[in-house]
Amino acid sequence: MKKPLGARIRELRQAARMSLRDLGDQLKEPGNPNPVSAAYLSDLENGRRFPSDEMFGKLAAALGTTEEELRSHDQRAAGRELEDLVEMNPQYAFAFRQVIDDVRESGIPPDEVAAAFKHKRGKINDEED
Repeated sequence: MKKPLGARIRELRQAARMSLRDLGDQLKEPGNPNPVSAAYLSDLENGRRFPSDEMFGKLAAALGTTEEELRSHDQRAAGRELEDLVEMNPQYAFAFRQVIDDVRESGIPPDEVAAAFKHKRGKINDEED
């Protein structure tokens, strides 16, 4: 089982021998003299807050990893994102229920589910080119 996101951020920061303040300095906006606060980073590491999409990329770069690797440790439920898709197109609800049933019946691990969607998306993108 993967470590929670905050624990992974802490692990990478400590491996790079950075303090919270050091990391905050690396994450500051260009042209803004103020670093990202150590309190905010501590909240991330302790699971009290979660990074924005933009911050995921900045953290990954500062910590010498990929955004995808960091996101793989994000254990928040995807409920809101799924609800948004269903609101856009109710047929997604049926599709998601089918996937959930298939996963439960077959015991497909999460990495294989993600790989199957990436593989399918790659085929669709190839057909469009």
